[in-house]
Amino acid sequence: MALDCFERATKIHPELTVAWHNKGGVLMKMGKKKEANKCYEKTKKLG
Repeated sequence: MALDCFERATKIHPELTVAWHNKGGVLMKMGKKKEANKCYEKTKKLG
């Protein structure tokens, strides 16, 4: 459920770094390291 919320948040506000970071955290806890790292890279890119 949290993942769905962060996915919606990143679609509505693609520059919202906290949403990307939190989405990465949820994915990491789910064992989806590759997807999580993409979110963390997006966070770094946005600053």
